[in-house]
Amino acid sequence: MKFTLEGILPAILTPFKRGGNEIDFDKAAAWAEELARRGVHGIFMAGSRGEGLLMSIEERKQLACLL
Repeated sequence: MKFTLEGILPAILTPFKRGGNEIDFDKAAAWAEELARRGVHGIFMAGSRGEGLLMSIEERKQLACLL
């Protein structure tokens, strides 16, 4: 099976709560829903500013499942 990436796949900022120590999962979900509503085909998450490397594996999994 061949896998092809097509369409609009923006790298989005990961929203953090005030203080920057916790991911704001509610904001991330709302943002993803809004982008989907506007016709985005996929999302490149946790990588636009390198924040993915600072997040735990569990946080990345939670974010991936949410989006």
